[in-house]
Amino acid sequence: MIRHTVFWKFSPDVIDPEEQVEAMRLRFRALKSSCPGFLDVFVEPTLPGSTHDLVISCLFTDQEALDAYQFHPGRLALRAESTLFLTDRACADWISDL
Repeated sequence: MIRHTVFWKFSPDVIDPEEQVEAMRLRFRALKSSCPGFLDVFVEPTLPGSTHDLVISCLFTDQEALDAYQFHPGRLALRAESTLFLTDRACADWISDL
């Protein structure tokens, strides 16, 4: 399995970070159901003192599923929308047993 984890900072324009986290959580759950090989997703705020504000961690069956996700129309739309309120992306992918 492949774990794909992305960290983001909220833009200064975000008034209600909790509302944004919940909206992202709902959108990613819907996206998961339409992407073959997309097994699980966690969308959570980070703890105080972290370098970023939000973590999104997705689990995929294999590299092929992750590659398909990267170009899925729903993911591309979500990414375009997210750039309006998220900045400073950091990403890592790794092989995971969980």
